[in-house]
Amino acid sequence: MEARNIATAALDAELLLAHALGIERFKLFTTSPIITLNTRDKFDDYIRRREQLEPIAQILGEKEFWGLDFKVNSSVLIPRPETELIIELSCKCLPDKEAHISILDLGTGSGCIAISLLKEFKQATAIAVDISSLALALAKENAERHQVSSRLELLQGSWFDGLPARTFDLIVSNPPYIGVDETLAAEVVNYEPHIALFAENNGLAAYAQIAAGLGNFMHSNSLAIFEVGAKQADDVTNIFSANNIEVVEIAKDLAGHKRALVCKKISPR
Repeated sequence: MEARNIATAALDAELLLAHALGIERFKLFTTSPIITLNTRDKFDDYIRRREQLEPIAQILGEKEFWGLDFKVNSSVLIPRPETELIIELSCKCLPDKEAHISILDLGTGSGCIAISLLKEFKQATAIAVDISSLALALAKENAERHQVSSRLELLQGSWFDGLPARTFDLIVSNPPYIGVDETLAAEVVNYEPHIALFAENNGLAAYAQIAAGLGNFMHSNSLAIFEVGAKQADDVTNIFSANNIEVVEIAKDLAGHKRALVCKKISPR
C-alpha cells in the first residue's frame, strides 16, 4: 500500500489483518493470533482492494459515528466526523433528552444521523427518507442493530415526496453538496454513490429543493439543522432566507470551516 502513497498504510494493514482474523486490532499486539491459510487469503484480498483505493470502511463493512458502529457499503455515503456536528447541535439546542420529539431525516443514507439522534433522545420518534432503496435497506439493518427500529419509520422518496402532511420538532439533513464539476479523491468518487455526493448549481441544488418545501413541515418552534460545504454557508443562508427560513446559528468544524446551519421558520407578522 505504501507504493500507492496511502498515508495510513500501516494502520490500514493492521485493521485489515485484525478483520481477517476476526479480532480487535489491539489483540494483534496483546495475543499471538494464528494466521491460517484462509486468513492469509482474506488478508491478501483486503490488501488488494485497499491498493485499488477502495475505502477502508467499505472493506471492513462498518464505520464509527457518534460512538456507534454503522454498517456501510457502496450504496451509502461513508459517515464523516464533521457530520457529527448535526448531533452535537441537536443535543445543544434540545437539552431535554427525555422529550417526546419528532425527527425528520432527509437523505438518511446509512441512517447514522437519525439513529444517533434516537439513541440520544430515548422518547423520540423519527422518519428517515431516502431516494435509494438500497440505502434504506442498510438503514433498516443499522436501526435493528442499534435497537431503535420500533421508533424509526423509513420512507423512499425525494426529500418531502410522500411524507404525510405534518410538522416535526427537528429536521436534519446532510444533502449532496459537491458541485458536479469538482474533483474528488479517487477513493471517494470511485466508490461512494454520486447521488449522495454531487448536486447541480455548484452543489446548491439540493438546498434549493429542500428550502422550497421546508416551511410546510416546521411549526413555530421547530429546528432544522443542515450540513453544508466548507464555502457554502452564506449561499445556503440566502437560499433559506428567500424561503422564509432564518439561519440562527452557524457552527464550524474542527478545521474551522462553517459546516452546519441551525434554522428556524420565520413567523409571519
